[in-house]
Amino acid sequence: MKKFSPPQMKEVSFPTPYTPHPLSSQENQERIIINQIVYLEILCYFIVSFFSFSTPKN
Repeated sequence: MKKFSPPQMKEVSFPTPYTPHPLSSQENQERIIINQIVYLEILCYFIVSFFSFSTPKN
């Protein structure tokens, strides 16, 4: 019978926030900035619409 040996641990590199790839990091930053801009636009829209509805009309 063959002697059982546990599988050898191999070093596997996972991309983590601390070791970003240059391209993916730049893409992620652009995506985050775009998401923030969209969020701000939506927020401004709701604020403006809220104030326009809440102000008394003469």
